[in-house]
Amino acid sequence: GVDGSLAFRDRRSEGESRLRFTGFGVEGENQYSAPVVELGMKDACSMEQFAVGGATYVVSAAGCDLLEENLQFVHNKTIQDEEGWASIIGHWDFSTPSLYVSGRLGPMYMTPFETLVDPSVVGNREITCNERYCEYTRARLQSPGCFEKFATTIGPATFRDDSETLGAAVLVGRGVQCKTNTDWDTPAEHTLSATNFIGSADGIEAMQFDSELNTGLFITDNIDALVDGDPETSTLPLEELTAEAWFSIGEGDSSDHPLISTMQRRRCANPLEPTDCGCGKG
Repeated sequence: GVDGSLAFRDRRSEGESRLRFTGFGVEGENQYSAPVVELGMKDACSMEQFAVGGATYVVSAAGCDLLEENLQFVHNKTIQDEEGWASIIGHWDFSTPSLYVSGRLGPMYMTPFETLVDPSVVGNREITCNERYCEYTRARLQSPGCFEKFATTIGPATFRDDSETLGAAVLVGRGVQCKTNTDWDTPAEHTLSATNFIGSADGIEAMQFDSELNTGLFITDNIDALVDGDPETSTLPLEELTAEAWFSIGEGDSSDHPLISTMQRRRCANPLEPTDCGCGKG
């Protein structure tokens, strides 16, 4: 001070973690009287509900480290040293590290989605990757009986295929179906992403599926890109294959759900000839 006395201005310690609460205003002003700031769901690290005086509030935390920049999420590649790995044509680990393309993992391989469609009916679809993750986008649908408010933008949307053979598994939301009046018809900054469907228990992460929001993931919407009829060059085997899935069942769930399913659909130049064109077998 002016009189020569000493006073603490700050306290620091080695390896400390600091938490500071501030408002949204300008420093020095009454920050807590500032206008409300909307926080995008993608930016929220955690949310907690509480009640005061009969009113319910939600407090959110933001500003967390980006997961793709945290060394704790470096992908474990030791499985590729196991015997028989050379025969694996698809391996998806539905956990946080599989969502990102930065760091030593590099680019993410993907099988293209079908592009020979009528955009006025299905909407243009595209998967693009930036320096952090890949996004799935689809044009807004405006057709009789379907009046979507927003285009679809989901990111992160892809889980890496560690085998780099079949390609990444993609979250497409409602896909080509109309999403009017659903949780997917939202502005891009508020749209759900793959991170919203990852749960964890005892440090083990997994993807959560349901019958409404996340019904499944797609590798491609045209299997012709994976099967060419030649056993020497076809990505998928032509006769038989083995599929393995690790899963858990929710406590209150007593309904039946398939773990693995397949479908075969015949594609024809003329959808009316022969009569079994488009016939699906599941």
